Amino acid sequence: MPLTYVGDKGFIGAIRYAAISSSQVYQNNDVVATVPGMTMAVEANALYKVKYELIYAGNGGDLKVNFTVPSGATFKGGINDLATTSTNTFGVHRLDALANIFAANLLFGDVGDGGDLVPVFLEGIVTTTNAGNVVMSAAQSVSDPSATTLVTGTNAMYWRVG
Repeated sequence: MPLTYVGDKGFIGAIRYAAISSSQVYQNNDVVATVPGMTMAVEANALYKVKYELIYAGNGGDLKVNFTVPSGATFKGGINDLATTSTNTFGVHRLDALANIFAANLLFGDVGDGGDLVPVFLEGIVTTTNAGNVVMSAAQSVSDPSATTLVTGTNAMYWRVG
């Protein structure tokens, strides 16, 4: 898609990337903290398409993430991850309804037990009224002495579409 400069809106269609450069280990801690490398600058009065690809391994504490956005912004989207209940089989997916997902912790559960790598895909739209940053934070879902690791390769793509 060619880049188009639209006056005060900047370049529409330019894809930007954010990624962690080293695995982040969470252990004995369920208090979220900013994930290094997973901050995205956004402009005022803009619309962004965003895609997160999270890869984690857990042995008991599992993973929770949340997002902060600039004042007045919304972040609505869906989550596609592996099933986390004993009644579902490994590989079953769910897609959460559209919601303002920065308003709460997103919990990813038991399928990470045993250290298996677990993919989580999150897609959505960020609508801004003020410039600032979309910041991803993470921790264990439940404080546990077994480590939960957000693996190198976890990344985000975002591009301005309006």
